[in-house]
This record gives sequence, structure tokens and C-alpha cells, in this order.
Amino acid sequence: MNIIKTHKTQRGFTILELMIVIAVGGILAMFALPNFSIMMKNNCMVTKTNSLISSLQFARSEAVKRNNSVSLNALNGADTSNEWGTGWNIVDNSTATTIRVVQQECLATTANETTLDKTVISYAGDGFIQSNGTIEICDDRVGETGRRITISATGRPAVSEIACP
Repeated sequence: MNIIKTHKTQRGFTILELMIVIAVGGILAMFALPNFSIMMKNNCMVTKTNSLISSLQFARSEAVKRNNSVSLNALNGADTSNEWGTGWNIVDNSTATTIRVVQQECLATTANETTLDKTVISYAGDGFIQSNGTIEICDDRVGETGRRITISATGRPAVSEIACP
């Protein structure tokens, strides 16, 4: 009886191959991380703008539906440089009930009402507001493009781009 021994070759990575892969991964990470930070800041700005626009439209539609005054109240009204930055709540003014609370996670992004430093935007039962306003949304980057939300007297919000200070 012949017993034949088979020798299996081991398969895997050598230490040299592993070190080359780690070095290439490190080089790629050096280029990717700054771009990831920029992407996150852009995402925060767009998210805050869209959230504020949808809240304004929701408050306006609730005012018309309920046929009474509904307002957006800034949660951070004491901070005049970032009144709307941490969030806002939507309140039915006739019953003083909070309809919705919106809190923002991106705290490096500021949202400031620049016309009258209003911390309350109130819609009447017909969907109009008493005085139009402007909210500017910027982040901590200097000279970058931000967003301006302009609320007309009819209560409709519109978005445009601005240069942040």
C-alpha cells in the first residue's frame, strides 16, 4: 500500500504585500478626508435650508387649514447671531399648542434672520405674513456660498445663493 502525501501550498498575503496595501490606502485617505469634510458641510447647509423651507410651507398650510394664526418660533431666540440655527417649533397661536418641533444637528451651520432679527414668523389664517423676512444660512467657512431664504408678504419662501461673510 502506497500512501501518497500531498503537500498543500499555503495561500495568503505576505507582510510586504500587506504593507503596500496599507500605504496605498493611507495615501488615498489623505486625499479623501478633506473632501469628505467639505461634503459634510455642504450637506448640512442644504439639509438646514430644505428643512426650514418645508417647515415654512407646512406652517403656512396649517394656518390656512385651521383658518387661524400659526407661527414658527426660533428655539435659540436669545442668540442674535444664530436665532434659527438650533431649530424651531411650529405653534397654533389660538390654542398655544405645539404642532411640530424641528431640531437641527449641524451646529456649525448658522441660520440668522437678517431683516428685523425676528425670532417668530407668524402666518395668518389666509396664509399671509405681517412683514416679509430674510433668513441667511452660512457655515464656518469664510467666503463660501450660503443660502438666503426670502419670505414674501404672501408667505411664500424662495431660496437664493449668497456669499457668506
